[in-house]
Amino acid sequence: MKEILILKKIQEGREFLFGFGRFGIIYRMKKSHRKIRIKFFGVVKRYFFLPEWRKYFENNAERKNSSLEKPYLKSPIILRFKSASEERTYEKITIEDLKNLKEIALEENENFFRRNPHLSGPYHDALIGICLCQDAASHYLNPKVGLKDYDILFFYLEKGEPRVPYRARYTLENGYKGKRINFFRRGIPKYIFDKSPNEPGKIILNYLLERNTKTKKELLKKAVIGLFPEEIFGQVIWKGK
Repeated sequence: MKEILILKKIQEGREFLFGFGRFGIIYRMKKSHRKIRIKFFGVVKRYFFLPEWRKYFENNAERKNSSLEKPYLKSPIILRFKSASEERTYEKITIEDLKNLKEIALEENENFFRRNPHLSGPYHDALIGICLCQDAASHYLNPKVGLKDYDILFFYLEKGEPRVPYRARYTLENGYKGKRINFFRRGIPKYIFDKSPNEPGKIILNYLLERNTKTKKELLKKAVIGLFPEEIFGQVIWKGK
């Protein structure tokens, strides 16, 4: 992970960089005619302040449209930029890659129930299918799209209580070929399952085509590629928009 040492001193009318916000967004700020102009500069994964810098930014973080009096500080600030795994790449996703992603996903499915034994009873044998989604799925169809990470969704037959933890996300930082893998889970209602109980691809597509949640609408903007079970492996369930 690349580190950059910023040695710029904060002086009147000078541009400077600093980390701010939950995700460490870097802004370029410049004081001009009593107004602060903020321009997005990049995103950092982590950032660290030396004590006097931390105090300065904590004291000024909530101010709006203020003159932000600039102390003259000699101490540097160290910012940690995004890792290479977060950079977009254009390497083609092959069938062999899909096989490897499927095996990783199946292993994660077992690990999920080890971490959540209370869900093993109702959902261990209720898996309908596993799909590659979002940019990675669209990139599989068109390598010009590029990808930053892999999003894999598990679809289960919903059994009522306890429900599938749809808000939960599990991440492998170096999941495959140096890229992060994000795992998500969704429960499919029985009335959708019953329309085509022996066609997992159709069940998943009918679930998404309800378009009754923001997540479903977002997923349909990109492709959906089947990984498991075998009858939908490599199948283009949805081409995206």
